[in-house]
Amino acid sequence: MLLCTSPEFSWDEADYVAASANHWGFLWRDSDYNRHGHGPMMIYLAKLGEFLPASVGSLETRLRFFDALVGSLAVGFLYWTLRRSFKTSRAAALAGSSLLLFSVIRLEETNVVGPHHLMLLCTLAIAALGYQWRDQPTLQASLGLGVVLGFGALSMTYVIPAAICWALAVVLAGKEWIAWDQTHFRVSWWIPVMFATATLVVLALWPPGVLQHVVISNFRWYLQYPHAVALVGHRIFQVPPRWAFFYWLAHLDAPLLVSSALIIPTAFWKAFRNGRLSSKHTYLAVFLAFFLTTALAAHIAGARNLLQFIGVLCLAVGALCDEALGNPARLLRIASPAIVILAALNLVWLSRSSSYTPFLATDGFRAFLRENDTRLHEHAKALVFDTPAFNFYARDENTSVAWDVREVDWTTRADAPLPANVRYVLIPAFFYNGDMPEQQPMRRVVATHWKVVWSHQEKHAWELRLYENPQPVAP
Repeated sequence: MLLCTSPEFSWDEADYVAASANHWGFLWRDSDYNRHGHGPMMIYLAKLGEFLPASVGSLETRLRFFDALVGSLAVGFLYWTLRRSFKTSRAAALAGSSLLLFSVIRLEETNVVGPHHLMLLCTLAIAALGYQWRDQPTLQASLGLGVVLGFGALSMTYVIPAAICWALAVVLAGKEWIAWDQTHFRVSWWIPVMFATATLVVLALWPPGVLQHVVISNFRWYLQYPHAVALVGHRIFQVPPRWAFFYWLAHLDAPLLVSSALIIPTAFWKAFRNGRLSSKHTYLAVFLAFFLTTALAAHIAGARNLLQFIGVLCLAVGALCDEALGNPARLLRIASPAIVILAALNLVWLSRSSSYTPFLATDGFRAFLRENDTRLHEHAKALVFDTPAFNFYARDENTSVAWDVREVDWTTRADAPLPANVRYVLIPAFFYNGDMPEQQPMRRVVATHWKVVWSHQEKHAWELRLYENPQPVAP
């Protein structure tokens, strides 16, 4: 993860690591800092990175280290649960976990410091442990699932849909947790114990999440969250189309899309034809349908919003691989290594392709601050895309900035503001190349008529340019 991620902190990461500068007591007892409507776990982990010695690596590596460590557990956990909970062969478990290990969306399109990797681990744990204990509402099961839900609530508000999905799955594929007949509706007493455990976990590690109902209120806010502008392929959309998710899967994680399209329907068809549809098939079908539906229904901010569904898809591929390809056995022994190799080759090819740049591949702010000291002391107005990263690196470099800095509007609208008294504009390449519509002011005015006075380009990252207004501007 650390090798594949952005050289510098992206927008969200810069916000999170800036929040980690607060002391532990403030982070624990308060909620009024940049969390983007999620729990503080990614900020806690980033703050732990402050204790690592400089010999470990760059500042970015140190602050990302523990988020990457915890997020990477998802791959190992997936292999373990396929072998233990779903009783698959080693080849099937290797196929499923390798698809997740080499996922381009997981490695290159998702912030390391952020909630998505943590929620991926939580989702897999809910799905796997929920399946293992689907017929066993016991103290162990309620405590285990409660701890996982508590960790999820500290990571991301999307834990609430994940809990709803688990409930639907055990209703349709489990026993004793939730059941009904013609006259009675029964809920196991272990369910309140499970939610009480989750509540205690959140209360211990982040009291406002419970006492001020922050987890619930943040989730309600996300239910009304508007669509975010997003880069899909080589075009920026004001309202991303629903087919964007299928495009990202096909373009970035083709081995996963092809494997799942072949293995999952084949396994279900064989089980149906032979009269062997089981609770496993029902349970996996509920998770697949639920997370696909929620991914398509929720706001689309980028390929990272697919990560939970990708985890469930990898789980289903591994769990059903033996059924789909295990007869004859030699087919599985050939298919499993082929899946692993294709997934790895796909990652290597895209990471070296000149035609693909991850949307989050941020670079150049540190170089800009070091190379433009004279300009930064001018009393001028400037528009900057990604002010969180700009401000973070200005503090880290101890650079004095006299500019009046404002954020560039992240929009494709032709009427986006471009004040006449702005002297400088600092923007990445997707603003001035063909990705942005021609009528957007950053492309129509700045990129066409303003002068490029500085630029920075690294391989596999967006070029960063500073434009200067050629017209005289009042200070």
